Amino acid sequence: MNPIKRLFYQVKEGIENLIVWFPIIWKDRDFDYNYLLYIIIFKTKNMVSFFESKYSITDWKEEHSKKDLNALKRVIPLLEYIRDEKYEDDAFKEHWEKFPAKLEFIENKDNTKPYKTLKPMSEKEMKSFKEAWLLSEINYKKAMREMGKLITTHFKGWWD
Repeated sequence: MNPIKRLFYQVKEGIENLIVWFPIIWKDRDFDYNYLLYIIIFKTKNMVSFFESKYSITDWKEEHSKKDLNALKRVIPLLEYIRDEKYEDDAFKEHWEKFPAKLEFIENKDNTKPYKTLKPMSEKEMKSFKEAWLLSEINYKKAMREMGKLITTHFKGWWD
């Protein structure tokens, strides 16, 4: 390709990338891993869209390539599961059904205005809460392991 044409397309693609990525970068913050997950999810979805487009030269229906693409597609819901902390929702569902959190007015000891606070947990509630927390950690680690395995196994196949 002519070097001037190549430069034109590189500049054009760079500007398009700036426009597409602007909302993601605008919302990015350096203090929370969730923002990193938004970036990774966005990038991963873009890669899937490209690989499934007419511009991809890889035959993604070929068995090995198909496995790589399916692995990339599987990474997205895992990343979202982690980002959205669904592992906690799944783990605590039963606990919150048994012991719904209720706000109650409790008087301050110094007789100032009452304030809302969660009622103290009973032993049974505390045991259920701790079990749910442990299950939450198990769910999180399982999702991370599965995602890590997909990435380490298929990472080099995610190119065109």
